[in-house]
Amino acid sequence: MQELDFHEPVILRTLRGPQDAIGNDHGSSFVVTGVDICDTRTVVGWRVSPEPDVASLFSEDFDALEAELEGVDDSAAVELRKKAREAFIRERTYVFRLADDIGTQYQRTRHMGHYGSDVATGAVTFKPSVPDTAAELVVTWHDVGLTLPVT
Repeated sequence: MQELDFHEPVILRTLRGPQDAIGNDHGSSFVVTGVDICDTRTVVGWRVSPEPDVASLFSEDFDALEAELEGVDDSAAVELRKKAREAFIRERTYVFRLADDIGTQYQRTRHMGHYGSDVATGAVTFKPSVPDTAAELVVTWHDVGLTLPVT
């Protein structure tokens, strides 16, 4: 059972994200808006704009879906594609990873986001806090990684 942590985190320092967004092969740009390094956790703010082409991002899954939809009534197939797209956006599209130059193992513990077709924003929390000996962080969203100096 996961231990509940009711400790209000203390922000030790805040890193500004880079001003330039990085594009990907799925029609979106990704930027880290900032990183709060707290005493017990690390919180990464992010923005993606516009929403990625989910069928391109998860092409194998959508190819399998299309194969399953062969012979299905057109209106039902349209509805099933829409539901699949919504599920992928909700559950798999906005998944981020955090790493540093000293090999700390970060675990995602919480994710909050606001999704829309023009822009999606949010914050993802990782444990533990960034160690004092780390010099850089890498935040990865699918095939795009942003490196931030820890200074």
